[in-house]
Amino acid sequence: MLDLVRGLVMEVNATDGLRLGVLGPISAVRGTVALDLGPPQQRAMLALLLVRAGGAVSIEEFTEALWGADPPSSATNVVHRYIGALRRLLEPDLPPRASGRWLVRDGAAYRLKVDAEVSDLPRFRDLVRRARKAVEVGDTAAATADYAEALALWRGPCGAGVAVSAGRRYFAAIDRERSAVALGAADAALAARRPQEVLAGVRGAAAVDPLHERLQARLVTLLCAVGQQAEALRVYEDTRVRLKEALGSAPGPDLRDAYLRVLRQDQHPAREVREATAGPDEWYAPSRPAQLPADPPGFAGRESELAGLRRALDSAQPGTAALVAIDGMPGAGKTALAVHWAHLVADRFPDGQLYVDLRGFGPGDQVSPGAALFGFLRAMGVPTGQIPASVDARAGLYRSLLARRRVLAVLDNARDAQQVWDLLPGGPGCLAIVTSRRSLDDLVAANGAYLRTLDALSIEDARRALAGLVGAARVSACPMAVELILSHSAGLPLALAATAARLLADPRDSLAGVAAELRAKASILDVLRGGLCKSFNWSYYQLDAATARLFRLLPLHPEPEVTAPDAARLTGTSTREAGLRLGELARQHLVAETRPGSYRISELVREYAAELDRREIPRSAGLAGRIGVPTA
Repeated sequence: MLDLVRGLVMEVNATDGLRLGVLGPISAVRGTVALDLGPPQQRAMLALLLVRAGGAVSIEEFTEALWGADPPSSATNVVHRYIGALRRLLEPDLPPRASGRWLVRDGAAYRLKVDAEVSDLPRFRDLVRRARKAVEVGDTAAATADYAEALALWRGPCGAGVAVSAGRRYFAAIDRERSAVALGAADAALAARRPQEVLAGVRGAAAVDPLHERLQARLVTLLCAVGQQAEALRVYEDTRVRLKEALGSAPGPDLRDAYLRVLRQDQHPAREVREATAGPDEWYAPSRPAQLPADPPGFAGRESELAGLRRALDSAQPGTAALVAIDGMPGAGKTALAVHWAHLVADRFPDGQLYVDLRGFGPGDQVSPGAALFGFLRAMGVPTGQIPASVDARAGLYRSLLARRRVLAVLDNARDAQQVWDLLPGGPGCLAIVTSRRSLDDLVAANGAYLRTLDALSIEDARRALAGLVGAARVSACPMAVELILSHSAGLPLALAATAARLLADPRDSLAGVAAELRAKASILDVLRGGLCKSFNWSYYQLDAATARLFRLLPLHPEPEVTAPDAARLTGTSTREAGLRLGELARQHLVAETRPGSYRISELVREYAAELDRREIPRSAGLAGRIGVPTA
């Protein structure tokens, strides 16, 4: 009993009863006492930290939000002063100049370490995730309750009343998230025939997003379902007038359909409700999915890879589905190649194209096979109420449907082969394309997949790709700068895309400016830190502690290639253990096996590993969890 009491005391002390809110006017309460959040700029900084929900906010982002494009010379000092004030506000007993446990520094940025117990935004997202999982297993009643609780957390527009010169987009993005959740809540409630539970939440979201036609249509439908036909007609008419005055357009099909249902006094109009009660003879009308992302801009080269993929498709055994697997190091352009080729051959699959990002490497939870199958079945027209609860049953239904169709499925960013086995079509005339940064040898052995491992682009293909992204004129105008950028990019499409994103985001920037920074800083990781380091992080944090340590030590080896005895000397372990660690790095495509027992690390990856070692980043599940990285 004493241990239980101590645990409860520690839990209370962990948060000090602190509650922070950004889903509406910014608020902070300790116990029952509302805290004075200080001057407007300090309040705005707290709001920015909260909408990042534990993510980092850089000094530059604070400065842009508070002063726009013309900050004063004292901007950085003002930001630091407000950071100190916020720390004292959140932790009144904090000693001077102490960083505390809530508002911590992260390089040249700050993060507010909040979770669902402290802040309303993480709590909202937790409830939404739970609701969506309930929908996936067919429990729309439980989903409705979770959706209702999530929407009830909102007290107005995100960050209402916060004074920012720029940066309003951060809050607008959370408002759009609310609108999307309100759509899902309405659908779940109508399917469960419990529309009253989410009506207030959907009404609040619709009030903040008055031109969101689908959301207004859901509100009309909910009002009709609870018997408020007059109110439903008023919402329709108000929306119709707004659309005409603001956009010069008439109501679209969703809103018109909702209006007609009100006129028919259809008390249970949701399609999902009718489908759930339909008999076997009226089960559903198949639909043709078209889920491929846009063909990536600036795609260049890969002629050999494309030819190999075409041969694999043309030579597929009669009566079987074709399967190709694309793996390679982070940033090598696996997704770009898969999507580009899918567009090239899409006309050979007249019954549609399916796509899912399985999030095997990246922020957030992986997409489970069951969730991916749920999305595929819905895309093919299967009603929510007719989707089985178990993964095996969903996989069986999925393959049964594809047995009569010619469909292309792109299974992107898989953690490993096990994640995709239930998603592979079995019917003749179908094609599955799987991408992963981890080796997909298992698909070759078990499923006869055609495997293509991507290397870096050649210099010429990299130049063509950069020209496709930023324009041929800019590339031809700065040949020396381009050569330097290409050299530092190591032929990685991700590095080229990050360069292009920087130039397109700021028209004042130039290729010559990027090259000048490379000359000064010597590393493209410093110049283009965001996307490159994050992409490598997702692979690094999949490693166990011993393999991660070897990876950090590899830059100390003076030769371009390393063997197991070399790695053993670096780590002080046996040659056998070092060989196993090198093999795991090769499976993660952080090193490449050039010949049996000999491995090469690219210059860009070497720079990344050296930076990890300099910073002495510990490999632990605790750290990975804190920065939102999945652990092995």
